[in-house]
Amino acid sequence: MTKKIIIIGVLLIIGLSLLLNRHAFFGSKNVIPREELNLRLETKDSKKDGITDNWLYRDQNGVPVKWIRDSIHAGRPDKWSFLKDGKAFLDEEDTDHDGKVDVIYLTIWDSQGIKQRAFSFTVQDKESNVFFLREDTGWQPNERRDKRK
Repeated sequence: MTKKIIIIGVLLIIGLSLLLNRHAFFGSKNVIPREELNLRLETKDSKKDGITDNWLYRDQNGVPVKWIRDSIHAGRPDKWSFLKDGKAFLDEEDTDHDGKVDVIYLTIWDSQGIKQRAFSFTVQDKESNVFFLREDTGWQPNERRDKRK
């Protein structure tokens, strides 16, 4: 019961933050990532076109803690992942590429590293502050599971 209350609380905080700040949950996302205090930044040019499109931040022990991507190679980031123990627990995405986050994914892992729950919080209408919350239970109908084998 307490896990459920914590999850609901986190989702409410995210929702309220988005309502109060129309830009992005973690500030303006329309900037190129740069060095951060106590983190080592690694960059990558996946298309080999001379333009950086991946930024990976590692803590002092070399463990990845944040991964930022320019998935459409537009010259600015559109996906942000925050990691713990090498697994993303919070992801943000700018799906319409306007420089503002419009989808937030929250993933809850157990102590063995198995995904227990996943939620997505989608901004449906930025002007009217309309949001959609979806829980991914991982359940699939039998016929869908059989086709994936």
